[in-house]
Amino acid sequence: MIRPIELRQLALMPTRRIDIAFEEPVSGLESLTPVQGDVQVVHRGDYLEVEGTADTIVTLQCDRCLRHFNHRLETSFQEVLWLDQPGEVPPLEQEVNPGDLEEHLPADGQLDVIDLVYQHLCLALPFRRLCAEDCAGLSEAPAVSERIDHRWDALARLRQQFSNE
Repeated sequence: MIRPIELRQLALMPTRRIDIAFEEPVSGLESLTPVQGDVQVVHRGDYLEVEGTADTIVTLQCDRCLRHFNHRLETSFQEVLWLDQPGEVPPLEQEVNPGDLEEHLPADGQLDVIDLVYQHLCLALPFRRLCAEDCAGLSEAPAVSERIDHRWDALARLRQQFSNE
């Protein structure tokens, strides 16, 4: 299990760099295989340079046919994390330009590498989840015996009307 990196200790290392290779489950991400990857963190004084890759296999549900399918989830990322010096207190209200939206960490804090990998894997999840590009979707009409609620009869008639055209 990878522990968070103590930023003070990283700053004191001669190379100010740490390379981490991992293969483990990530909390909050339901995957069929452990997440595999590597992350490199370099302390540059006022900021951290973080670069890494990760991949795993997840089970998704198709947006068209609602079947489950396996998907290889991969990410490659580079990120700059700014370090706030101890004693710096940001104002409670401040106007922020969109270009200034950056992630900050306390200089004497920790970097949770696995949480960072989790965030990038979540961002890599496909927006449209399709089991295949040519997925036909829900093409079969339910049998009369499968109907449970008569309030759906109007929708079934409408669906029947469109399938006959």
